[in-house]
Parts: sequence; structure tokens; C-alpha cells
Amino acid sequence: MNKEKWLRVADDADYSHVFYHKFHRWPPTVNTIWRNVGGTSRLSARAREFYSDMNHLVLDARAHWADLPRTPLCGYLSVQIRLYPPDKRPRDADNHVKAVWDAMTHAGIWHDDEQVKHYSVDMSPVTEKGGAFEIWISRMRWGEDA
Repeated sequence: MNKEKWLRVADDADYSHVFYHKFHRWPPTVNTIWRNVGGTSRLSARAREFYSDMNHLVLDARAHWADLPRTPLCGYLSVQIRLYPPDKRPRDADNHVKAVWDAMTHAGIWHDDEQVKHYSVDMSPVTEKGGAFEIWISRMRWGEDA
């Protein structure tokens, strides 16, 4: 019988949701992260502010919760994001994912977003003034399909 390798979210207690946090910030869209200034692409002011806020929030979370990793996560990761939009305007959930991933890289949650091999995004009803998002990060590992 041919055994195939496959990725799965690790299910033992050491690996389950190695990072969870609810951020009371609304991420910018992929269309507003970069600006062309004099022929050079630069981070927009909104993106810089968002990344800075995420840095401070992650540092604060690490200072208060001993179980959060102090160094960037290694290996393959699974990410679940739940978005809480700031208003009822129609939105594409996937337009906000890149800003969240870049912010997590910038804040040192993981080395690079290429580590994310599985993700899901949910758009919730409007419940948070100004918007928010939750993120769950789990490690993945290779398994064998019997």
C-alpha cells in the first residue's frame, strides 16, 4: 500500500492553538498597503500605523501571557482569522488577509507568511465599533495516510 504524506494540524496539547488573540483594530486592505511615491513603492501611512499597533499589541500580549511564544514560530502553520467589520459596507474578506499576515511577520509571530500552509477566513456581522479581528495559529506537522 502506498503511503502518502499529508499535512495536518497537530492535535496534541503542546501544539493546539499556539497563538490566539483578538485585536481591536481593523486591518487595511491589500489595495491600501502600498503607495507609489515618486516611482518608488512605500508602505502607506495606514499600513505603517497598523503594523506598529500590531507590534505593540503583540508585545503587550507576550508580557501578560506566559504561554505565548517569545520567539517566532517555526515550521508549517494553520491560521484561522475571524473579521469583525467596522460597518455594513460589502467587503471581500481575502483583501484583509495579507495585511494581517504581514503584521504578524513584522511583530515576530512567525518568520514569514510562507509558513502558512492552511488558512480560513470568516467575516462576522458588525459587532465591534471600529472593527476587529481574531486570529488563531496552530502548528502543522506531517502525518501518514494509512
